[in-house]
Amino acid sequence: MKTCEYVMQQLGDIQVRRRDVNINRARTPRSLAAAARDAAGADMVIVSTRDGSELPGEMQRWLEEWSAKRSADEGALVAILSRSREDQSAYSNGARNQLEQLARQMHMDFISSEVAA
Repeated sequence: MKTCEYVMQQLGDIQVRRRDVNINRARTPRSLAAAARDAAGADMVIVSTRDGSELPGEMQRWLEEWSAKRSADEGALVAILSRSREDQSAYSNGARNQLEQLARQMHMDFISSEVAA
């Protein structure tokens, strides 16, 4: 949330429509489809998750649905990836790599930030 607020401040007078979706709570096909539809028209999508070996299943399903609905040729996918202290020694870029590859396939800029949990 702090990152989203920071990005909005940096944009200045540009009008921003913000929609927050908690993928862990949007587990039904209908709620995931609604969240994907909302994100499909966005210029920027900010995703926050743990940087494990792969993305959580609900997030993967949402990303697949979102990418199928997206029609714009440009935009940005921003990834905020948290990792625990234990993960820092054997750091895995699995989730980051998945998101970066998706952004590339969708012709979007990719920005990531890794933070300690």
